[in-house]
Amino acid sequence: MVADSNTLLYVLVRPRPGDFVYSEEELQSMEYDIVAARESGAAGIVSGVLRADGNIDEVATKRLVDAACPLPFTFHRAFDTCPDWKAAVDSVTRLGCDRLLTSGCASTAIEGSIRLREIHSRAQGRFRVIAASGVRA
Repeated sequence: MVADSNTLLYVLVRPRPGDFVYSEEELQSMEYDIVAARESGAAGIVSGVLRADGNIDEVATKRLVDAACPLPFTFHRAFDTCPDWKAAVDSVTRLGCDRLLTSGCASTAIEGSIRLREIHSRAQGRFRVIAASGVRA
């Protein structure tokens, strides 16, 4: 990992494409990758884990948050697949995530703009909401 002093490098940690339900072996690999990124100078970690029912796996994600400490942790767009966005916001809050990367549970942030406002409101400043998907300068 190489970055100059003016670049903040956030590392996405994900063991494979597909769903966000991970085995114990995959979680251990993710923890290892997070520690390696942290020790290599990453500015933050982007990741997250879901349960088979589609809700945020707080126990597994907490392991990743703890491995990232003291770096900021961003919960990624797995959030957008959760069946209950309000419960997912509450999970992100309980986990102590610094940021949430989301399209507002839509294909693009423009399509999810109303939900993005609702998510921001529910977060009550406890974490930053970052609009993702289709966002251009």
